[in-house]
Amino acid sequence: MRVDAYDVEDSGNYVCTQDCSGHEAGFVWAQENDLSDGSDCGGNSQSFVEGCEAFVEDRQQLADESAQAEAERAAEDAQYADEPDWEEE
Repeated sequence: MRVDAYDVEDSGNYVCTQDCSGHEAGFVWAQENDLSDGSDCGGNSQSFVEGCEAFVEDRQQLADESAQAEAERAAEDAQYADEPDWEEE
């Protein structure tokens, strides 16, 4: 399931050594470039790369959660579709 880049929020799942600006910049860059693969994260700054990778991981987690919810709804809909309609007389 594809998740829109701007639906992904920064979970902050990384440890910053100072002000987190490198992580935040990497996250925003990945978001603006619509990344979905961590191997596309690169650069000279470790914190930038970690922020970029955090975006990709958060995006994948959101996609997994959305797919799971969709599968559960489909299973529930299928269950109700199989039940007979009982009419009271």
